[in-house]
Amino acid sequence: MPRQHKVWQEGSTATGAGLERRGKRLGTVYRGHMPEAGQGTLTAQLTALLKAILSQVASDGLRLVYATDDGYHPSDSSHSVWQKMPDPRRPWRSLEWRRLIDSSHACQDVQQLAAGIFGPGTEGQHGAQRMREQWNTRAQGVARV
Repeated sequence: MPRQHKVWQEGSTATGAGLERRGKRLGTVYRGHMPEAGQGTLTAQLTALLKAILSQVASDGLRLVYATDDGYHPSDSSHSVWQKMPDPRRPWRSLEWRRLIDSSHACQDVQQLAAGIFGPGTEGQHGAQRMREQWNTRAQGVARV
């Protein structure tokens, strides 16, 4: 009997939080859209929400941080949409973003890098371990890796 081929569908989720200078949460929003390849709807929803919020507050002193798993679609949204988004209150000026990649996905990238340099076996495992140690313990560890 032939196997049924499953079709994978991609869902996308996002959490946005606003914090005041001392770290007190001002509000949180959760968004998700399923299934949709490319996360176009989610990107459009988040972009509209960001524009609405940022058009009501002064952007001076704001720190905009985008934390991601660094997948293709989240990275594409970051590079092609949010990094190019002008300040709604000062359209001649771009918003400044700090982009963070979560450590579990970054560790996967380090593992792939080590496998490419040292090979997929034990040497690659040891190389990845050394890279993670440098990353976590040395000054400028990420830049060193």
